[in-house]
Amino acid sequence: MTERRAQVHHEVAALLRLDVFGVVVGFPSLVAYVGGVVTLRRRGDPWSIARSASFASGILVLLAVTCTPLGVHAMVTVSGHMLQHMALNMVVPMLLVLGGPLTLLLRTVPSSMRRCVVAAVHSSPVRFVTHPFVATTIFTGSLFLLYFTPLFEIAMSNPAGHVLMQAHFLASGYLFFWLVLGTDPGPGRPVEIARVPLVVTMAVAHTVFAFVVVFTRSVLAEGYFRAVTMADEQSLRADQALAGGIAWGIGELSTAVVIVILLQQWFARSERMEATRRRARRRAGVRRAPGGPGAAADEPDRYDVRRIDNHA
Repeated sequence: MTERRAQVHHEVAALLRLDVFGVVVGFPSLVAYVGGVVTLRRRGDPWSIARSASFASGILVLLAVTCTPLGVHAMVTVSGHMLQHMALNMVVPMLLVLGGPLTLLLRTVPSSMRRCVVAAVHSSPVRFVTHPFVATTIFTGSLFLLYFTPLFEIAMSNPAGHVLMQAHFLASGYLFFWLVLGTDPGPGRPVEIARVPLVVTMAVAHTVFAFVVVFTRSVLAEGYFRAVTMADEQSLRADQALAGGIAWGIGELSTAVVIVILLQQWFARSERMEATRRRARRRAGVRRAPGGPGAAADEPDRYDVRRIDNHA
């Protein structure tokens, strides 16, 4: 019985690996978000279940790619690292952004703190990094700057550098998807149709990046991965080709998801604007005296289906 219990403990320990980044970012963020939702519910204020599910899913994915065997795999193979990278840089930020954490924060903190948060969001540094050109450049340009320079091997070889690399993946992804998909308040977010070029840039950059990873003649961080795996060059190249395929596949899938969400947001905003116009027309009709000047103009045209619906 004791041996069996020890074996179970060993298996559980093998499945759970407490990564510094995952623990420091994941657990406190989830606790804070749940606390905010509980605060709203106690006040009787509604909060979207879909938003909560999206944010929680983002944290679970973050923990899955850092605090499980996937996190271990990310430290010893390029393909495992690329899976973690794409999750932290694209999947997790998308889910977190759709959870609306800033909106939740503004609805739960005291008014004095709320003013500080709003001031910070609209500050000059935030305005600069959330400019579409800057945010997109940081998100896409850092791919090439990191992987095709000595920075990648330095980050993989140094624990602190690895944590900083993970933090950059998450922060740059969150910044980009906050600009493209976010519903939280912020400075100068372009309308949905103006965000399409940003998505196209993202898709092209990730496709080019994946292509270079697959077909480049050099091995990424060869010294590091050869030391930790004792693999030969052919094996490292094969694993790197798999990493490029992972980058391309997740990038393409993420692009498709972003386009679908953008279209949904665009249609929803159009419906809200149309509903606002309808209410304005109805209020204008109520203010006019029955039978007075302009009353005839408020009578619905029997051939105008939209106006008939508005007066129904």
